[in-house]
Amino acid sequence: MRFSSIKNCLSKIKCISVFSHLSIYLSIYLFQSVHHIYLSIYLYMFVLVKYAFFYDTVSLCLLISIYLSIYLSIYLSIYLSICFSLFISISVCPYLSIYLSIYLSIYLSIYLSIYLNNMLMPKKNRVAIYEHLFKEGVMVAKKDFTGVKHPEIDVPNLHVIKALQSLKSRAFVNEQFAWRHYYWYLTNEGIQYLRDFLHLPSEIVPATLKRQTRTEATRGPRPKAPEVTRGGPPTDREYRRAPANMSGDKKADVGAGSSTDFQFRAGFGRGRAPQPQ
Repeated sequence: MRFSSIKNCLSKIKCISVFSHLSIYLSIYLFQSVHHIYLSIYLYMFVLVKYAFFYDTVSLCLLISIYLSIYLSIYLSIYLSICFSLFISISVCPYLSIYLSIYLSIYLSIYLSIYLNNMLMPKKNRVAIYEHLFKEGVMVAKKDFTGVKHPEIDVPNLHVIKALQSLKSRAFVNEQFAWRHYYWYLTNEGIQYLRDFLHLPSEIVPATLKRQTRTEATRGPRPKAPEVTRGGPPTDREYRRAPANMSGDKKADVGAGSSTDFQFRAGFGRGRAPQPQ
């Protein structure tokens, strides 16, 4: 937690602790009953809600922590007043218990507000995570729960993991884990949920659903094979090549050939007819 948030907590504690402890003091001395102390707590909570002290996460943590600290300090003050009444005069005992409850509630509210502020996620971080997830369609996060930032967005890595695990529990993303890294993929239900959450039109789709346009280069003439000198050693491609002294049209030489002077010769060898004498 940053120092500005701590200063903000301390300033708000100073502003509202006077009213809270005054209400406790009046409830103890005027009503003389433990049950009426709850009225002061409810009145204190009503004042917080009325003047809207919880616009941000720090104030919300402060609200919860002060409520818990006052609740605990009241019981502790009653317990101390009973214990001290055995050794200290009754006139001193209420003042001592009130002072102890004041200090206890202040310290508890500070520590609890710091703890709760680390546990709760600000809305701007959640919106940033959802925007990046909807834009890319996928998200990757290293399994690191310390205070490091996510490499792609300015959000703690812990917030990214917990936000995506929340989406996974509702079947809005599919999760895979490999080599200490989480991989999430948006489902159709997740796309619709994020579109409604971010108030986006139906024309905007994640990058995974966009068709990639390829610019095919025009094919030029096929490069010719390098000339091979006949004097060199033969290669495995020599049988495909025509003789060097051969010329003419390959298509015209197919079959009977390009010449029209056909000659019919008799057979020779065994079985040949005898020549006339």
